[in-house]
Amino acid sequence: MKAGSSDFNNLFSPSAKISALPGKLDFESPSSPFAFLVRNIPPGATVLDARCHYGQAGEYLAAKKNCAVYGIETDEEAVKSVRAKGVFKDVFRFSIANPEAAPGEYERFRRTDFFDALICPDVFEHVKDINGAFFFLISKLKTSGKMLLPVPNIANLDIIANLLCDRFSYTDIGILNRDHARFFTKRSFIEWLNSVNSSRNDFQIDVETWETTNYESPAVKLLKEKFPALYDNLIGLYADRQNALTLLNLFALVKKPGDKKIALLQKFRLEPLEELLDRINKQAGKNSKGAGR
Repeated sequence: MKAGSSDFNNLFSPSAKISALPGKLDFESPSSPFAFLVRNIPPGATVLDARCHYGQAGEYLAAKKNCAVYGIETDEEAVKSVRAKGVFKDVFRFSIANPEAAPGEYERFRRTDFFDALICPDVFEHVKDINGAFFFLISKLKTSGKMLLPVPNIANLDIIANLLCDRFSYTDIGILNRDHARFFTKRSFIEWLNSVNSSRNDFQIDVETWETTNYESPAVKLLKEKFPALYDNLIGLYADRQNALTLLNLFALVKKPGDKKIALLQKFRLEPLEELLDRINKQAGKNSKGAGR
């Protein structure tokens, strides 16, 4: 399932202030990751934007879907801007990674009602304690409520190609944003969600929708144009070829009652490691025979 191209992959802004620019974020195009976030929220929902920046997503949801929107943000200027506009019901200034560091704001947030939906762009890749941040947010989500989030894909071919060239360089934007505290592939994120389900009896997480956005970096385009055989071989070695060009995995998660365990590994048909390596090994053999012709 495709949800876009590199034209819309601007979730990795070098500055949070990018969200304040009129018309910068695209909530209408079906291929925009921002559209994925908002189109999965029903009209009239009570929504928490877990990193609201300058509030564009919340303003869209309030105007187009009549949602009651709340926000969390750490940047003082952004918080002042959102509050001044008066669209959000409330915005809280604290870090999801350490909410108790701002006790007044945290206490006000604790007194809010449960939310129908959480949107979490650019959140979990920035926290070291993902369990703590996830459980903190999910505790405010109603049963049957949705959590919507984009997850950068560390298995993108650009990363792999650079590793083969002995390069792993952090950047100001993108998958290797120097502020990222952790990295995920689709599989590793699903495995983590599955471990959450295994450890909890009070709720379970299901994946309602999964989509992707794609990106070919300049390095990958060069590889494809100048060394097509190597490009084809690398793509062919992927257990899931779609992962090679995926920039963002877009997940719509649903919080369900904890009375019945949800096995996400089986739902996504994730093979055990030995079977996976066996399949990759066979594919490598086919590639080698093809190259010898």
